[in-house]
Amino acid sequence: MFIVKFMTTLNTIFQPFTSPFMLLEHVRSKEQLAAFGLPTAWVNTLTTTAELFFGRTSHTRYQQRCREHAAKSGHTLKTLHVIASATAAFKDKTEAWKVREDLCRMEPDDRELRRYARQRLEQVQPPEPRESRVTTRTYKDGKASMTITGDGATIADLKANIKDYADVEKLFDGNLSRQPAVTNVIVTLDELDEILDGDGEEVLVRQTNGTTITGAEMLTRVFASRGYALMAHPVKGPINLYNLSRFANEKQRHMAKLRNHKCAWPGCNKGADFVQVHHVQGWRFGGLTNMDNLVCLCKYHNRINDDARNGNGRGYIELVNGKAVWVPPSAYAPESGYDPARIREKTVA
Repeated sequence: MFIVKFMTTLNTIFQPFTSPFMLLEHVRSKEQLAAFGLPTAWVNTLTTTAELFFGRTSHTRYQQRCREHAAKSGHTLKTLHVIASATAAFKDKTEAWKVREDLCRMEPDDRELRRYARQRLEQVQPPEPRESRVTTRTYKDGKASMTITGDGATIADLKANIKDYADVEKLFDGNLSRQPAVTNVIVTLDELDEILDGDGEEVLVRQTNGTTITGAEMLTRVFASRGYALMAHPVKGPINLYNLSRFANEKQRHMAKLRNHKCAWPGCNKGADFVQVHHVQGWRFGGLTNMDNLVCLCKYHNRINDDARNGNGRGYIELVNGKAVWVPPSAYAPESGYDPARIREKTVA
């Protein structure tokens, strides 16, 4: 008799956890729940779940259907909280409520609920691509850590050179010899055809260490010390010539100075002996370090030059008939009589 009465009492006490809507409907605030002496975790669970299923929303019909489906499916306080937390990251409110309605129809299995919510989130909100960066963190015990995020091929090179902390220390005393990551490169026949047709820049070749690199990157890793790499085919002959050096050599710098005795930017009088050699077509946009792509710009104008040529900067330098001219941004409307655009037109003519 005592056991039956005890079990009845337990059922009465824990009924709000298995049939939670009556409890959630009467939750008002965290302070209200804290006054009953509930643990903070319980308070947060109850208020978060109550806010979703009974709080103010612009999607009241979705909210009503969610309560009905959840009650029919036998959802508990735990699984209702899983639904609330698993859908919190959706930016589109309507999409979030659609997913919640689906979850409320499902069986009260928290693992399956999380899996489905995560799958739907990835469909409507693909994760942002990781940025290449270096982050550091210091600790109270005097230690510190560094995290490097980059392309797989670069990280593979780091792994080949740094195997333990002793290798890190060797970086600073000059005793760490460079050990290139040794791996095989896999190129399919279709990819080889693309390279032969001149589209090698777009071809990603797979390495057996699990990373991918472009055909040009592969050549850079092997032949960078030579400055140039010629890809040739035994039947078709030369395929492409890659310029692997970003910086102009002394001869190129001298010839660039002869072309422009001062900074090529209009109105700038910085002498050529004090300027930088600028890629007309930016290096990162595929520009080569060749004389037909080099001009002299001072440090300031080299920095503000609109390399992307999207019209949002302060214009850019172009070579027209072998002469450096300034191309103004698309919105440029000079009020003074000095108009570099007209100078450019006359030069072209």
